[in-house]
Amino acid sequence: MKLLLDVGNSRVKWAWADDGGLSPQTAVGRDGMAAALDRLGAERRADQVLCSVVADTEVEDVLLDWCRNAYDMEARFARVEKTCHGLVNAYADPSSMGVDRWMAMLGAAELTEGAFCVVDSGTAITVDRVDPEGRHLGGWILPGVELMSRSLAAGTARVSPDGRSMQDAWGRNTQECVAAGVQAAVDGSMLRMMSLLEEKSDAIFVTGGAAEAVMPVLGERGRLVPDLVLRGLLHWSQ
Repeated sequence: MKLLLDVGNSRVKWAWADDGGLSPQTAVGRDGMAAALDRLGAERRADQVLCSVVADTEVEDVLLDWCRNAYDMEARFARVEKTCHGLVNAYADPSSMGVDRWMAMLGAAELTEGAFCVVDSGTAITVDRVDPEGRHLGGWILPGVELMSRSLAAGTARVSPDGRSMQDAWGRNTQECVAAGVQAAVDGSMLRMMSLLEEKSDAIFVTGGAAEAVMPVLGERGRLVPDLVLRGLLHWSQ
């Protein structure tokens, strides 16, 4: 039995894997990580603990100590490589890429045989494109919905976003205007991505805690896979 852990900037996700595949993903906020680990340690025995961590190295130290105490074993941490399972990284220095992006690409590569894009919508929104031969062509990083809203609050006077989402195109008070503007920025990035894929059959895989922000504009082209990073982590470990 393998325990898979994905520690992002805002959330911790996990699932169990055995010969029958992955269990459903569970997620908590980062502030709930300690309690979740205590619960997991008491829940069942893991033969391996596999971790994808984009947070600082202190989190890796916490997971190392927890794994030793709970299971008397070493946790194994995923790293970004130049090549893995036929996927070739576009970065000259792969170690500078967030490991969650690499794991998500590995997860998507198992779900399709053709070209694809991965959209991970969380604290940041990342987009990565891979060609039919498994070559990573590059990607984008832009602020996520909450990050855009918070940056407006921090950098402007008399603008206080309230985190709402907007269905209307135009806001009628400051909070609505911020929400509408942020959604327009997200929609615009997704439309730009799809224009670059025009007349191509690239699959578009969507994951992340704020996936709902990008799915409407992607329509039927977007395939929501909430546990894409964990799928990639399992594939990487094999």
